[in-house]
Amino acid sequence: MDLANNPYTPGAGKPPPALVGRDEQIQEGRVVIARTERGRAADAPILYGLRGVGKTVLLKALQAQASDAGWLTIEIEGKQEGAEQTLTRQRLARGLVASARSVTPRAKSSPKRG
Repeated sequence: MDLANNPYTPGAGKPPPALVGRDEQIQEGRVVIARTERGRAADAPILYGLRGVGKTVLLKALQAQASDAGWLTIEIEGKQEGAEQTLTRQRLARGLVASARSVTPRAKSSPKRG
């Protein structure tokens, strides 16, 4: 094997030169976006697998699709245990606010009428 040309580059979330073997999941992402934009129900894919198989890279590709479609996207890592749930909710809320601000012009304050 030619190690210099090997496309596999380990590293959490680092995209490889080509996202190979994920065409089905990428297409599922397109279908979810299209159906949702038409007001129809859509089953979002659930990604699972062993560490290092490319789940994070695939999530980032799906996030890019959604962003390109004009959707608000955020990236958080959350946990379900006890107090971590509250922190996850707070991260989600902050992410949503920041994402919304990036696409929504802030209202200008107008002088108060007396």
